Amino acid sequence: MTLQRSPLVLLALSCVACNSPAAFHGVGDDGVSFAPVEDFEPGQGVTTDGIAADGLVPDRISAQTTDLATARASHITASVAAGALGSAVSSLGDLDGDGHDDIAVGAWADSTGGSLAGAAYVFTSGANHADAADAVIYGDFASDYAGWALGAAGDVDGDGRDDLFVSAHGDDGAADGAGAVYFFLSPVRGALTLADADAVLRGASQDDAAGSSAAAIGDVNGDGFDDFAVGVPGDDAGGQDAGAAYVFFGPIRGEQTTADADARIHGKATRQWVGTSVAAAGDVNGDGQPDLLVGATGESLVASGAGAAYLFHGPLRGTVSTDVAAGRLFGAGSDDRFGAQVASAGDLNRDGYDDLLVGAPLADGDAGEDAGAAYVFLGPIAGSFSATAAAGRIEGGAAGAMAGSAVASAGDVDGDAHDDLVVGVPGDARGGEGAGAAVFFFGPFDGNYSVDDADVTLLGAPGDRVGAAVATAGDLNGDSKDELLLGAPGAADGAGAAWIVAID
Repeated sequence: MTLQRSPLVLLALSCVACNSPAAFHGVGDDGVSFAPVEDFEPGQGVTTDGIAADGLVPDRISAQTTDLATARASHITASVAAGALGSAVSSLGDLDGDGHDDIAVGAWADSTGGSLAGAAYVFTSGANHADAADAVIYGDFASDYAGWALGAAGDVDGDGRDDLFVSAHGDDGAADGAGAVYFFLSPVRGALTLADADAVLRGASQDDAAGSSAAAIGDVNGDGFDDFAVGVPGDDAGGQDAGAAYVFFGPIRGEQTTADADARIHGKATRQWVGTSVAAAGDVNGDGQPDLLVGATGESLVASGAGAAYLFHGPLRGTVSTDVAAGRLFGAGSDDRFGAQVASAGDLNRDGYDDLLVGAPLADGDAGEDAGAAYVFLGPIAGSFSATAAAGRIEGGAAGAMAGSAVASAGDVDGDAHDDLVVGVPGDARGGEGAGAAVFFFGPFDGNYSVDDADVTLLGAPGDRVGAAVATAGDLNGDSKDELLLGAPGAADGAGAAWIVAID
């Protein structure tokens, strides 16, 4: 099926409080502002021939600190400037059915389909034999920001194969800036546009910015089909920009809007920005049902802009507010933007309950203003907690480091049967101004640390903004160990890059 879109006028969203390009998927103080575009000059875009991976997945890295240029990590680069390649990265599972995990890399500033239309690039066989992307999905119109979020959608059509989603939070298909998430059924090959999608979930109203975050969340209603969550931080139902997260039960077909959702979690305060981030939380309470974690960077219950993350146990249905969340986690300080990124941490302490990761990239700490932090909360979780009560904290090592701009479970990297974690630090300057870093901590994990204490640290080059996006890559080379994906959207003067890394 091909979905048709009318050529509506598109409005660009701007960032009014982002400290670095593509490093903080956050919001500003005078409105929803999801696209940090000011430091990028839109170019002609990046074609599939302009994306290349430089060989096999590399030997495993065992050094505690190294720079990516000498780490023998596989490098995915763009040949044309202004794509911001690496602003989003994700494993896709086995999209093409060849027995190897596949990956996707987003480039929200790609201008092939129009200025800042965006794009998503797909590498099958994990990019380990690819000279160019196997598929590319371009935004259709200027300021779509396609590829802002992307990843495995689960098996949305029930055919036994993983599918792909690509968000475009500037999409005007339903209303100006309403946003949308597009679904592509596997296999995905060749050059496509968003109009070629097999299904789409749209925001319902102007400036909803639906798709600012999105995630497959497992089968939350137990019907055998994977379900999906869409973050809509510009939703006004609970107040101007109170935000919401919408849950759609699979199978996902045709064209729907958030008005058609099976469950809705809404904010209750102006500029709460619920849905800034959403993630599958795993099974935090051990009841066998998948749970959902929702970030709200504008939550000001503790302090202005401190932020929050809300945990909802499955099954989910109907309309609820953040007040009834099973777990409510709050930032500790003014303008911390706690909840800018949320993720399952896996089971770090092997107690049978999944744990949670929450990023607060503008948190101030001992290292200085906007050093940032990532927090670990151990399951089971019930009730309300401050970030100060977290089981563990990883703080940026210097002012402006913005630790916690990206957070993810790394799987069991070191093979000790404990899940590990990775934190993006795109403002880290140890490799030069704006170089960025990704830091890895091996589980079990508790206590408070600096990024300087990491078990493995990978540093970018000046301007790279490594760590703006991080993700598990899956097992790309069949050695039964997961590799990692690191985004560097500032590399090559904004063309961007991504790295595939293997760690002992």
